[in-house]
Amino acid sequence: MTGIDYPLILTRRTILSPGMVRISLMPQADRRLTSSGFSDEFLRLRLTEGAEAGGTPVTVSLRRFDPVSGAVDIDIVIRAQGRLSQWAQGV
Repeated sequence: MTGIDYPLILTRRTILSPGMVRISLMPQADRRLTSSGFSDEFLRLRLTEGAEAGGTPVTVSLRRFDPVSGAVDIDIVIRAQGRLSQWAQGV
């Protein structure tokens, strides 16, 4: 992935267990994410919705990357506190 900002659209939120949520994101039609080719790829997300939106970007590991559509899945552990957990529960 590059260091360029890409607006991503939330396409699905799946509860995997009481403590884990999978978030599926898709770049806008005029944008395309690309893979670095490394197995430990990550994204830095700027949260724009839900509690604790904004602020410093949050780094997340990719669970899945679709090279055709550019869609990504990330798994988020739900905790009592934390910006990412609150965001994942609220979107």
